[in-house]
Amino acid sequence: KNINDTKINELWNNNNVDERSTITTEEDDTLVSLNSTFPLTLHSTHKLESLPIEVGTHVDTPYGEGSISEMNRNKIVISLHKWKLANGISPKLYVGINGSDNENFISLLASKEIRPSLLVQSEKLFEQCSRSFAFDVTPSLIFGAGMAVQGFVLSNVSDYIEFQPMEALLWLSSDNNNLERVPCSKGDVFTTKLLSPLEKRQLMKFLQLVMDYATAAEEEESKKQQSQKKSNEEQAEETTTASSSEEVVKSINERHLNQGRSLSRPQNKTVSNQELASLLQKSASSEKQSFSEFLIQHKLSPKLQSLVQHALALSPQNEELITLQGGLMRLSHHLKGLGQFGTTAFLVPLYGSGEFSQAFCRSAAVHGATQLLRRKPVQLQTTKDKEGIVTGVVLAGSEDKRKTIPCKHVVLSSGALQIQSKPKQRLLRRISILSHPLRVAENNKNRKKKNDNHQQDPQRHIIIIPPNSPSCNNNTHAIHGLVLDHTVRVVPNNAILLHLTTTINNEIDEDLVLEKAAQTLLQVNKKDKDGVTPKELYHVSFSYPLYNDNDKHNNNPFSNVYMCPSVGQTLAADDSFVAAKSIFHQICSDSEYTFLALSESMIQSIAENQKLISQDDDDEQMALDQAADKFLVENDDEDNKLENDDEDN
Repeated sequence: KNINDTKINELWNNNNVDERSTITTEEDDTLVSLNSTFPLTLHSTHKLESLPIEVGTHVDTPYGEGSISEMNRNKIVISLHKWKLANGISPKLYVGINGSDNENFISLLASKEIRPSLLVQSEKLFEQCSRSFAFDVTPSLIFGAGMAVQGFVLSNVSDYIEFQPMEALLWLSSDNNNLERVPCSKGDVFTTKLLSPLEKRQLMKFLQLVMDYATAAEEEESKKQQSQKKSNEEQAEETTTASSSEEVVKSINERHLNQGRSLSRPQNKTVSNQELASLLQKSASSEKQSFSEFLIQHKLSPKLQSLVQHALALSPQNEELITLQGGLMRLSHHLKGLGQFGTTAFLVPLYGSGEFSQAFCRSAAVHGATQLLRRKPVQLQTTKDKEGIVTGVVLAGSEDKRKTIPCKHVVLSSGALQIQSKPKQRLLRRISILSHPLRVAENNKNRKKKNDNHQQDPQRHIIIIPPNSPSCNNNTHAIHGLVLDHTVRVVPNNAILLHLTTTINNEIDEDLVLEKAAQTLLQVNKKDKDGVTPKELYHVSFSYPLYNDNDKHNNNPFSNVYMCPSVGQTLAADDSFVAAKSIFHQICSDSEYTFLALSESMIQSIAENQKLISQDDDDEQMALDQAADKFLVENDDEDNKLENDDEDN
């Protein structure tokens, strides 16, 4: 309790200090154990090691690549592709198998160095490019406009991380098992084949109403924050009438000119004053209306309801627990991100989602923060009084080598305290490496553009499989998929990474849900343009528990311990930024600092560093200029000397 910073620095920085030294507080403290291990359950893992050999199978031979053109009990005929005879016909390789059964003739072909090309490709991939894979246990994206982007920019952490825009939001249609593009802009709505003309009109009208609501709600929230900063004498009355909301919505074209403005507010489009006022009143009402009931009231077709709820609002299940306000906020976050970067509202970090925490750690280290690695927190040291205050964190080690770090505040992940009740649901994930890109249904405009450029579109897609679909084994939760290629630096350039995520109950057979979904995705839209169906070269499936933060048994008994809520099944990391902001204001309630904003001293330090870098660049440029001038002068002198010699001659 009385140890100062000098003693702490001496204890942790002195190399000669005994590792058994321990910082302790008062003797009447008690210890509370933590769940220090990540409760991950591995379900299955498989690597492609064999393939059936049949007519059409591509094989590698000692004479080059080829494909099996004929096959019977006595011989196999292989057409070689690498070279041709003088008459322009591909040569054929005849291999006798003498009536061998399937397993024996596969071994016979292997002894003659004839193997399926896909197996050879898979072996080279894992042997030569093993360090080029990055598997995220919790893959995440961020919205193009939202809390995450704002936090990265305010904190200057954007200097330490790079992003790529996601190319498409795809919907697995249960009608024909095709991957269709979800209409995310006005142009997409008109060109999509997923909806009928009537449904297109209903969707545009509904999305414009939601964007009007988002604009009006954002303006009211801004006014509320401004009024809170003023004193009671200067505080202005809040105007929440429908007319003020209408003016705010009408002026959006004058205030914001961006790519996606046509979806939010077409030029000179009138505002439905009564409808907008009713929506604002319902969302703020204490009588909670569900988001699904709101969709039904707007007379959206069942297909549109499912599309809006699961692909645009990104709700993982059909339930009445999502309130109207919650559903509208989910939908508005998605719509506001459209038109910012690329064709969707999402950005994906290069090198995986681990770059989120790594970038913040890098930025924090520049400004003096310290991270302690390879030491797990195993216990909390608390006082015995009724206040329930944590005074220190005990780190892992043998009984005589454990260390205790004194603290004023502790932030823990959901489920870290052992007083948590047993979870009823688990988050199930499947990570797959595919041999070829997935085929996506395209409209005529995209197909013509692609054919003109002769380029393969990047495989950076989001896949939504609706709940209660045969493709997800009738699971009650939707399946979220991410398709990533080498442009995101998580796989080599000749492989595709597929993430599948869903929520399951404890009694569900976890292996069947995502396995069936993966096999369905491999067969969608038949074959790709090269005539090759994608194969799963490797997969791993695992799950971990989801803790209910609203459970009465999960109440936090400590006043200075802050639990990060479980975000559950979500695609975007913006929910984590919202949770972090809430914890920040609880700890720094009296602070003048803005969440993730740099302090004046940090801004000054950054400016000084940039000034030094600029001076170094100027000095380097000056040295180069001087060297160039000297070189030119010497060349001029040499030219003058040669001219004088010529004149003398």
